[in-house]
Parts: sequence; C-alpha cells; structure tokens
Amino acid sequence: MSFILLFGITGIGFAENQPVGPGGPPPDPAKMEAEFKSGLEQLVKNNVITPKQEDTIIRYFRDMRGKNGPPPSKEKGNPPQDQANPLSTLVKNGVITQEQAKAIEKIMPKPPMPKK
Repeated sequence: MSFILLFGITGIGFAENQPVGPGGPPPDPAKMEAEFKSGLEQLVKNNVITPKQEDTIIRYFRDMRGKNGPPPSKEKGNPPQDQANPLSTLVKNGVITQEQAKAIEKIMPKPPMPKK
C-alpha cells in the first residue's frame, strides 16, 4: 500500500484547514518525493543503480502520480501486481533487476500509519 500512496498518487488534496483524521495529517507528496529522490541518489553513489535508471524510476513514478496510479484490476480480490508493487513493472520491463527493486523498496518513504 505504501507504493500506491507514494508521491500522493491517491490524489489527496491539501488545504490549510483540512481536518486531521485518526492517522494524523495526510503525507506531504513533495516531502515524500524529496526523500525518495535523496534515497535514489544514495543508491547511485553506492553503484546500486545507474543515473539513467534513477531518471527512469523518477519519471515512472511521476507518470503514475499524474494518472492516479495503475489501472484498477479487472479481477476481484487481489490488486494487480503493478498496483501492489509498481517496481515490478520496472523489473518486468528490464529497467531494473529484482535485487535493485529490493534496494529501492528499502529507501521508499512510508506514509504514516493510523494511530490506534
């Protein structure tokens, strides 16, 4: 689920006086994107991914955000693999390896969890 919320893909609007729900305020897409880009830059410095891969990954997530995420599944029950883990599309398309996807998952910002 954290992948779907990445960069505000859910289309949450922000207003100064927006009510705060039980989980606190909604995540700030700009802050999440900055954290993600910083993490990707670190992966480039550590030779885990290339600068070209970094650019492709950023473009992919921006495109997803613009389209409000992957298309909904036609099957009932489980979401499509792309929706559950959008990095799977990048692996399937040969942009990154499965090992690189695992490293990227570790640096992806997580939205705040609801308080109980």
